[in-house]
Amino acid sequence: MVELLAGNVLLKPAQKRRILSHLRRSSRLGELIGDSRLAVSLKRTGRTVEAKAKVQNKKGSFECRARDASWESAFLQLVRSVHDKVHAQRLRRAVAA
Repeated sequence: MVELLAGNVLLKPAQKRRILSHLRRSSRLGELIGDSRLAVSLKRTGRTVEAKAKVQNKKGSFECRARDASWESAFLQLVRSVHDKVHAQRLRRAVAA
């Protein structure tokens, strides 16, 4: 399950769809692990945008954070780090099985 909390960052519907499509790959990997939850929040503070993600699944939970001047680059950094960590969890699960 993916949850998007835009906070005080104004997003158009097309931008929300783009965000969710970027998260689809990580959420599929999380579902392979089992019982996966992904909550993403965006918050603007001054000129910077902070993107946070909290992931919970059967292998544990972790949080990622990225900050940048534009929401797009902060979000893409966040997606890369979430995907890397979920992929590492998936590999550890495959080795343990």
